[in-house]
Amino acid sequence: MKSTEENDINEDIRAPYYKGFWKRSIPYQNEGFAYDLDFDEPHRKRRQAILKKYPQVTKLYGVSEYTWYIVLLVAFANLLGMYVSTLITSKYVFIFLCYFYGATLTALGGVLIHECGHHLVTKNKYGNIIMGYVSNSPIIFPIFSSFQKFHHFHHIHQGIEGKDPDLPLRIEYQLIKGSIPTKIIYIAVYPFLYIARSAFVKSKIWKTEIVNWIVHYTYLYVIYQILGIKPIFYCILSTYFGYSFHPAAAHLIQEHFTYVDGQETYSYYGPFNKLFMNIGYHNEHHDFPSVPWNKLPDIKKMAPEFYNCFHAQTSWFGVLFTFITKPTLGPQSRLARFDKTKNQ
Repeated sequence: MKSTEENDINEDIRAPYYKGFWKRSIPYQNEGFAYDLDFDEPHRKRRQAILKKYPQVTKLYGVSEYTWYIVLLVAFANLLGMYVSTLITSKYVFIFLCYFYGATLTALGGVLIHECGHHLVTKNKYGNIIMGYVSNSPIIFPIFSSFQKFHHFHHIHQGIEGKDPDLPLRIEYQLIKGSIPTKIIYIAVYPFLYIARSAFVKSKIWKTEIVNWIVHYTYLYVIYQILGIKPIFYCILSTYFGYSFHPAAAHLIQEHFTYVDGQETYSYYGPFNKLFMNIGYHNEHHDFPSVPWNKLPDIKKMAPEFYNCFHAQTSWFGVLFTFITKPTLGPQSRLARFDKTKNQ
């Protein structure tokens, strides 16, 4: 006898690839997000469809044995950048250091935080938490534990307003719409919006968040006492660039902003995946969040027909340029759905 989950999957007419039937929202033509009124998020069901055909994908589950080496390397490289910042007298060289070096480490720190948040760095829960705190070191804000919490919400409540902290706020698409000047401003303030969204999602403060704040600000205070204020400014500016106009920040646009009808999650298959630990493989990650970064490309290799049918990005520079210049794209270019659990 088939399980309820199997029946649920078999009755979904989107099978086997789970593309939607909705039309994307376009600024000046539509008022808000596009809505999928009939179906849930596609990743759980696509995972089941892939596993039914390719059960060997489960062999990819687990941790990456050498990610923690990268965590330590990035933390050390950031300390080096902080020290170098104290030797610089030219403000232009300082900005250059922050953008090309510091922001790159900030973006890498964010990727590592993501891996730690999914418990993909060590087999021990607390080992992942410690590595998460260390990964947080290039970023001015203590975000690891909060990210872990809210990113979990994003996975289980994808597209649900008030529950998915990755969805833009209404004020974002009401003010920005699709013009070039407003979207440049939007990218410029995106780091602050990314943090602000979580304030509109109900949640309890975790104990690990409090520890994260204490550990992180103690670390920054020690840096200040030893090296002075300049490394703190280096960290602030690097964080800002790393989440705004840096090419690696484009993955925040690439992942869920809708470029075509019926597709709410997008992958990036370009050269920056080598440096930024395959963070571009976002469809694959949502389908299989238990697979570490170094094995995400293997999912696509094992089940190519489940991913080759989707629109994908090949340039993060192109993502930023297209988002800013195309009037058909804006903060409202997202897919939303109603929370059906409210009526249960």
